[in-house]
Amino acid sequence: MSKGELSIFMPMRLKKRGGRKMVLVPEGKAPLASQHSGIDTTLVKALVRAHLWQRQLKSGKYQTMQDLCDANKVTAKYVQLILRLNFLAPKLKEAIINGHQPRHMKLADLMQNIPSLWHKQGELFGADINL
Repeated sequence: MSKGELSIFMPMRLKKRGGRKMVLVPEGKAPLASQHSGIDTTLVKALVRAHLWQRQLKSGKYQTMQDLCDANKVTAKYVQLILRLNFLAPKLKEAIINGHQPRHMKLADLMQNIPSLWHKQGELFGADINL
């Protein structure tokens, strides 16, 4: 190493997420201060769909869930799973929209049986967002 140079070693791994490479540090190691999950467009789109579909059903744009399914070319099961996202804790939704959701959170996780109590959702996803 020449004078004036500094080398820093940080254990990490690269992971592709949403077509982008992300740097992940091992558990127990301090992450870089500027490192955050970033906006997951899949999660954000799902939240938007959940709110839109709920509003469309309430307003009467679609008389039945089947009408909604037919119009969007999706199954009733998919609509049911997406609509459940409306019951996520507001702080968790905000974290997703701002790209501060827990790194490991995926849409498939949110489509599982999630607790109805907001603080339990925070515990489940390891969200440090003061639910």
